[in-house]
Amino acid sequence: MTLFFATAARNGRPVDLDRLKTAGPVIAGAGDAPPALAVAGDTGWIQVPFHCTPGGDGGLDHADTVTVLGEFRLDDRKTLASVLAARGHAVEQDVSDARLVRAAYAEWGLDFATRLHGEYGLVILDRVQRHVVMAVDAFSTVPVYWSAGPDGCWVSNWLDARILAGPATRIDDDYVCDYLLFGSGRDPSATIHAAIRRVPPASLAVLPMDGGPVRIDRHWSPPDRTQRPLRRPAADWAEGLAYHLDQAVIRRLGDGASAFTLTAGLDSSMALAMAVRHRQAGAGHRLRAYCAGYDWLLPDEERLYASFSADHLGVDLVTRAVDDVQGGSWRRSFRPRPEPRLLGMRRSSIQPLFEQAEADGFRVMLSGFGGDAVVGGRRPRLVEMLAPHHLRTAWNQRHLSVTMKRALLRSMLKRPGPRQPQPVPAAMAPDFARRMDAAGRLAADARGGPDDLLARMTADPFWVAAISLGRPEFTGCRLRIRHPYFDTDLMDYMAGVPVWPFSVEKATLRLLARQHLPEAVTSRRKYALIGSPPIVWARRRPEIDIDTLFELPLLSGYVRSPVLSGENQSLGNERADFFQEYEYPLGFSAWMMFHVAAEG
Repeated sequence: MTLFFATAARNGRPVDLDRLKTAGPVIAGAGDAPPALAVAGDTGWIQVPFHCTPGGDGGLDHADTVTVLGEFRLDDRKTLASVLAARGHAVEQDVSDARLVRAAYAEWGLDFATRLHGEYGLVILDRVQRHVVMAVDAFSTVPVYWSAGPDGCWVSNWLDARILAGPATRIDDDYVCDYLLFGSGRDPSATIHAAIRRVPPASLAVLPMDGGPVRIDRHWSPPDRTQRPLRRPAADWAEGLAYHLDQAVIRRLGDGASAFTLTAGLDSSMALAMAVRHRQAGAGHRLRAYCAGYDWLLPDEERLYASFSADHLGVDLVTRAVDDVQGGSWRRSFRPRPEPRLLGMRRSSIQPLFEQAEADGFRVMLSGFGGDAVVGGRRPRLVEMLAPHHLRTAWNQRHLSVTMKRALLRSMLKRPGPRQPQPVPAAMAPDFARRMDAAGRLAADARGGPDDLLARMTADPFWVAAISLGRPEFTGCRLRIRHPYFDTDLMDYMAGVPVWPFSVEKATLRLLARQHLPEAVTSRRKYALIGSPPIVWARRRPEIDIDTLFELPLLSGYVRSPVLSGENQSLGNERADFFQEYEYPLGFSAWMMFHVAAEG
């Protein structure tokens, strides 16, 4: 992994060396080595190793006319190297990923991103074509942030307003309004800083050095999920899922050792099972699973079911009770962060697992996040379920258990009605809500988009926000969080699996899990915690005064703090408006406290 900061001067001006020198200590404080600063023509950059992952992760490749900086984990790099070598480029099989990207850019121009697969965020400084090219992978697992002014543009994979925006830092009210309503900005290219943008998922951005607007184009889109005829038995679909999930896990394993966040569900357990299968095939991989849970704060069986999976797979499991972690979450978990993020408060429960895995020497941790969307997908349409041939064939699938068939009936009988817009949260300041048309935003969100989660995974900012919570700038740990379910090959395969019945209630994944996991885990229904841990902890500890988080005068323009006082606290998230009334405003207020402190 490499941290980078790059700048390109505009309109014939020299490189802003003061900005580069300011960025050096900021990035060096997060990295593992002193920053390497360089200038070429009217471009300049800083590169710092943070944690170099296996597979030729070279974060810098420089030539006279083109410089490539990035954070890479390229899939199938040997094939890409062979293709480029056959076209006359001097690339070897062990060449760095940055060198591969420079050769691909030389060969295919701006279409180079369509040839890249994996996890990456990169910037290309082209001093001949006079533009800065920025690109991120399909899910923006490695972000690229940028800002531009009349004197130059600045690009980095580390969000820090001091180096990207300088004294021009200003809060984006649109982002704040959407955050208070939905938990994240609704524009995938926005950040909380008005002057700082990010490259949207699966996109390539071109910023002219000599002035002009930035151009953003998509280089990948999720496949359309269509209802296919049932010509294959369920076992065949499960076998295909096993292959693609296995390959997705192998591509993301670390070099010799990997940690896993293990929950009571199927997604993380099956990812771990694929890693165990890889280890048994002779890879000799060291694996360890980590799970957090509650002893007394909330009803919780997470560690119990996680232990069933870990014992069955023969993997060491490290468990952690995080009841008391919530006690310090008002201050401890609200360490300075780049921006508020969806479920940021709840992330404090997982933070001890990151810290423990880092202390145990792991540098890569895999997660089961995203499995619900990829292997679950969308609700089947009624016309699909009632088609005579399809209905008869689906119901006669011998490999579908009684439990799965009951799930199919439930999905048929419980058809969702139209979504009703939620009221404007009482925690939002009325003047701010009117000025930003909060009611109109809620109504537009209720109308919704595609019902297929696969189609929304690169368009809905929820996923960008949730993935970024595992980034080092949010966790503060030298640990790379990877998500096997965010894999384009796996998504391509699942898009071809008939929704009904093989994706309802994760039917195909459950069928596969029966070959690898204990029955207690495969038959368990998904459930959510009843209650918000920080709020419940505060209610049980009267000495905690939530109002201390609302002492800043600046907050009055966004949040009504009396609504969040101790006597008005809800027990938990069973209320539909719980997040909007409590967790989102608390997350924003905490961010504001640190933001103002940093600026002051």
